[in-house]
Amino acid sequence: METKLYEASLKGDVEALKALLHQDQLILNRISLTAFNESPLHIAAMRRHLPFAAFLLTQNPNLATALDAHRRTPLHLAAAGGSLEMVRELLSVRGGDIDPCRYQDEDGLTPVHLAAINEHVEVVRVLVQANPNAAKKVIPATGETILHMCVGYNRFESLKVLIEVWDEDELAKIVDNGGNTLLHAAAINKQIQILNYLLQKPSIKANGNAVNKHGLTALDVLDHCSRDLKTLEAREILMEAGVLRANDLQPPSKPLQSSINYPSDSKPKGVHIKNMGSVSERRP
Repeated sequence: METKLYEASLKGDVEALKALLHQDQLILNRISLTAFNESPLHIAAMRRHLPFAAFLLTQNPNLATALDAHRRTPLHLAAAGGSLEMVRELLSVRGGDIDPCRYQDEDGLTPVHLAAINEHVEVVRVLVQANPNAAKKVIPATGETILHMCVGYNRFESLKVLIEVWDEDELAKIVDNGGNTLLHAAAINKQIQILNYLLQKPSIKANGNAVNKHGLTALDVLDHCSRDLKTLEAREILMEAGVLRANDLQPPSKPLQSSINYPSDSKPKGVHIKNMGSVSERRP
């Protein structure tokens, strides 16, 4: 019976699903991930079978928060794939204890993290509107925020949407476990457009001389990068904005400690991000 259910899911065959429910009304309540890695709704979300997913949700709304072998909900898969209609359908059952927006997968990523990394900007907007607090969840292993990830992956359009979730005075206090600010992240990744954008934020510019836990400012970080035209351009931008090297600061600056309490639902088994004091170089 379960095999037939998963075959119907792969095809998006609503009539086959109805026939199975006619034979066994509780089949969707007994779904196990021991034989299959995904629930029928995971499969429907991944394959964009919208009518099939919609019917599943009418029969069992709790499927929206079912976790696969990687602790992903169907919304994770829809968001990563940029399926806006599927995302909206999965959000339609939000309420009470059902909120797939807030779940973190085994890497600590929520659906909005995956949408942002893949630059599905409209999906990001919809998810932020549904639950802005989900965007503030951090990667437990590194302390990176979704903004750090947008900077690292050069997802400028997603960054512009997501940065509005934070108050202006919070932006300067956003640091990862290595004490790296968004400016540090932009410097190590030599993201010129993002550097210019971040320095337009008054609180970020005013805090431009913050040092990380290695005692480095964003300008110092560039001294550890390969010398190329982007490095020179990034250095010029920072210096014009008044950013100094740590040795030139009087008195010496101390690493920032984030004063923001970010929610976190789960501890990851492992994170796909390599560290450089937590900020990683991810230029595409």
